[in-house]
Amino acid sequence: RSLSYFSRGERRNHYVNFAESKNVYTYTPLLNMLMHKTDSGLYQSVNYKGERKKDFRFDLVTGSGTKGQTYLYWQGNKLFQMPVSYFTAAGQWANSPGFPSDRVMFDKPISTRCLECHATYVSLLSEPDIKNEEFDHRNMILGVDCEKCHGGGAQHVTFHTAHPEEKKGKYIVSYASFTRQQQLDMCRLCHDGSIKKS
Repeated sequence: RSLSYFSRGERRNHYVNFAESKNVYTYTPLLNMLMHKTDSGLYQSVNYKGERKKDFRFDLVTGSGTKGQTYLYWQGNKLFQMPVSYFTAAGQWANSPGFPSDRVMFDKPISTRCLECHATYVSLLSEPDIKNEEFDHRNMILGVDCEKCHGGGAQHVTFHTAHPEEKKGKYIVSYASFTRQQQLDMCRLCHDGSIKKS
């Protein structure tokens, strides 16, 4: 799934390496980030001059882990990207895309533009397109599931539960009904590679 919760500190897949000596990203000789697991969750901790200064809990993960993963944390109703991501091919932690490599930055906000591709649905609490949008934690469909492309599924499920003999999908968007251009446009919403993130 594209976006999912971490639960009770357990990793959701086998890709990420928290092993000692493999769980550090070094910015400078005096500054590094330690990725570690505790009973209360997974954390990125800022270490400066050998002293642990601040801990940030992994709240959400984006990416399946096949190529890599990046992590998000909640601050109230606002979401922020964490400064260190995991890159599977290299088998190591590195600064998150677009982040500086010589200093720690924890204030990169996650916007609806990010979540358009990495979640199925989020309920926006604030005005759209402000610098730090706010989201309803309890009203999100994480990951990219059927409803992302096929529309809301409640009526579909209700109908087919009551009519299990009906094999043709009802009350969902069907790609078969789209023209070739519409099918390409739908996929291109997330996959054309040219979306500019705000």
